[in-house]
Amino acid sequence: PLRLVRMDATRMTFLDASFDFVYSRAALEHISPIERALAEMARVVRPGGLLYHTVDPFYWLRGCHKEGVVDIPWAHARLRPAEYHRFVTIYEGEAKARKRRGRLESLNQLGLQDWRRRIEASPFEILDWHEDASPLAESLLAEHPDVLETRLDGVAASDLVHSTIRVWLRNRVG
Repeated sequence: PLRLVRMDATRMTFLDASFDFVYSRAALEHISPIERALAEMARVVRPGGLLYHTVDPFYWLRGCHKEGVVDIPWAHARLRPAEYHRFVTIYEGEAKARKRRGRLESLNQLGLQDWRRRIEASPFEILDWHEDASPLAESLLAEHPDVLETRLDGVAASDLVHSTIRVWLRNRVG
């Protein structure tokens, strides 16, 4: 039987080595600090156990999720939080701007290389790492070359077009 339990991924109540396999879909980008969540997963997955994660990186076209999409291509990768807030306030009002900015600030704003470094530093062996490019994002970026010139510091061109990271991990703890 399946039992769903709601809890903080950085402080799980499961016993050590409770699981052989963990699967998450578009969850890691919502958990902070990610290092603590990965340490907890290492604790609850048996040594040699497997994990499969998919991550929607923040800086791709819709990585900020629908709450962050505004009428500026890749606004979340080009505007600082105050600039984004000001833009949304002008076009949608202060209440909406506050809500949208809060949503963006609740996500892990990590690029592809940041995700890779954090997972490599975790207690897991990377068995397979795959970054999926979005043809839609690639074509829109070709239509808006100014995005590359106006992106925030630290945002790589590849961050703008990769929609998903898929990673298989093996727990080294034990």
